[in-house]
Amino acid sequence: MGEGTNIANSVLIQGCTLADLERMISHAVDTRMAAFYESIKEKPPVMIKRKEAAKMLGLSLPTLDAYGKYGILHPKHLGGRVFYDETEIIKYKQTPKK
Repeated sequence: MGEGTNIANSVLIQGCTLADLERMISHAVDTRMAAFYESIKEKPPVMIKRKEAAKMLGLSLPTLDAYGKYGILHPKHLGGRVFYDETEIIKYKQTPKK
């Protein structure tokens, strides 16, 4: 064994065909990759209405609109209505103000 090999994590494989070994490795890689992809799967943003965003931030609607106009927040216009990404609202709310 190579220098620095941890014997506790070593496995001795006997009586295993190359095809068996390939199946075991393939299964292990597939399992790990599936778990990895599940962990990074992007979830769609939760969009909240303008009034709810203003209430969460303790702002008036005109002030909330000004924050959008000046790029402090980023409203989304969908079907003639205005929504905000809930994650952005929460992050802004947690940001220390000057």
